[in-house]
Amino acid sequence: MWEGSAKEVLGISRGGGARRKSGAWWWNEEVKEKVKEKQRAYADLCNCTLEEEKEVKEARYKAAKTLAKEAITMAKNNAFERLYKKLDTKEDENRCLTSEGQGKENKGSRKCKMR
Repeated sequence: MWEGSAKEVLGISRGGGARRKSGAWWWNEEVKEKVKEKQRAYADLCNCTLEEEKEVKEARYKAAKTLAKEAITMAKNNAFERLYKKLDTKEDENRCLTSEGQGKENKGSRKCKMR
């Protein structure tokens, strides 16, 4: 009884509102542009009906996909390189980031591993 009335008045949430983008901190404008181009190429491919046209659009999509992967790889490598320079070395496993974002030696039994 109450459940039906609550659904009528309040509606139903689809969820996913608090979803966090993992890895978004290293994205830059070039990556966003390349991914958008790949998405447009995929949409064109899906909306295509002619076989000859489909082959051309599939080639365009594959090229855009390759370019997007390359841009993502370059952006991630650059971002992690900057991060590792801030942390001195990549293999330094006893360093943790504090909430202020500064490196701090971990004096407890817990170890933070940087990967």
